Amino acid sequence: MMNSKKIRILAVDDIYANRFLLSDVLSDFKTTVAENASDFWKRLESYGADIALLDIMMPDEDGFHLAARMKADERFKNIPIIFISAKNAKNDVMEGMKAGGNDYIIKPIDGDILVEKIKNVLYQNTVKLITEKYEKERKLLFIKTGKFRIMLNSIGKLTKDYALKNLPSGIPVDNIDEAKGVLLYDNLPFADAEDKSNILISKKFEISLLEIVETEVVGNPLEKNEIDEINQSLSSLGLCVDVNNYRENQ
Repeated sequence: MMNSKKIRILAVDDIYANRFLLSDVLSDFKTTVAENASDFWKRLESYGADIALLDIMMPDEDGFHLAARMKADERFKNIPIIFISAKNAKNDVMEGMKAGGNDYIIKPIDGDILVEKIKNVLYQNTVKLITEKYEKERKLLFIKTGKFRIMLNSIGKLTKDYALKNLPSGIPVDNIDEAKGVLLYDNLPFADAEDKSNILISKKFEISLLEIVETEVVGNPLEKNEIDEINQSLSSLGLCVDVNNYRENQ
């Protein structure tokens, strides 16, 4: 399981009620919530962050510009970003992605979905950085997880009736949790989760891949110090490369 207490979340929102909500929802993490972009930047320079949550509409500097500044700064360019905003038009979401966002959540915030999106973005970003580093030396081809959970998300809650009516054929609903959306599959192997998620995405469903509990590395031989370095990067996510399970690319 992810070691939440090690994860440094730096958020910014100019509305007090939203800052209070974020602090409460993310209390299991090492969370700091700034009141404006200037305050956010000062805290970022002083303490760093593992992930940033950015409001968009702020009086001193909007979240899109703040994200662009982060991506242009060598110190912060690899910090993943989730936008949290009441702006729900498709153009707003697209602008957020172009500004360097890894995900986009529309207010009002659903705490459970926010936490799982944070976990997913952190995992994907960590794997991306590790892979990019080792691919330069043709050492590591990819990291893949052993188990996934697939959930459907939407601006509002999805109901069981809606899911049954709109899901493509061949995607039966195994379990339902209407409080969080519709849980489709739990503890799937990587390949199965990838196949089913691709089907859902092609049908315009928004999904989350959650509950990452195992990691397998497939690539060329790694030295012990390289495995140690990868495990250090994965440790806060509650993951590690099992040397006994490591296999070379055939």
